[in-house]
Amino acid sequence: KKREFSLMSELKGMLPEMIFMKALWEHNRPLWYRSFPFHFGLYLLIGWAGLLIAGSIASLAGVQVGPAGGGPGALIHYLTILSGAIGFILAILGAFALLHRRLTDDEVQNYTSAAHIFNLCFFIAALLVGFFTYILADQNFVFARGYVYSLITFNLNSPVGSSAVAAEFFLFSTLLAYVPLT
Repeated sequence: KKREFSLMSELKGMLPEMIFMKALWEHNRPLWYRSFPFHFGLYLLIGWAGLLIAGSIASLAGVQVGPAGGGPGALIHYLTILSGAIGFILAILGAFALLHRRLTDDEVQNYTSAAHIFNLCFFIAALLVGFFTYILADQNFVFARGYVYSLITFNLNSPVGSSAVAAEFFLFSTLLAYVPLT
């Protein structure tokens, strides 16, 4: 019998699991309440990074990215703020909740290693720096978009705009390089 392949069927099974962690919801709901905000926050931050890139490309194309620009520029501006702010908050809350479980739950203590604790602390540190950079120095992510713009245009002499933004991108870049190794 010929093997049947359906991309739509595969996606129908995979997407709810990848986005909503369906099996965890069904089989370990207490862990889902900790894990889902962390992962969904990370997904939003991936979208935030994509919007920073889109905003930089739009700026290259002459589109004014910001509330005064209207149309696509304003949409990119507000979606960047929304995805960044909510992403940071959810990911931080989820990471703290997962760390709390690793440190206090007898059920997982036998499976918890120093590497697990380090990984969660690394995520928390990077996320907190990013969140406080957003709150204190870059509420509209203008400096962050400017940094991405300088990367896209290979203008590496351009100032970052804030040492907090430099620290944020250093930690995120380090985390991005480190995670595949864990």
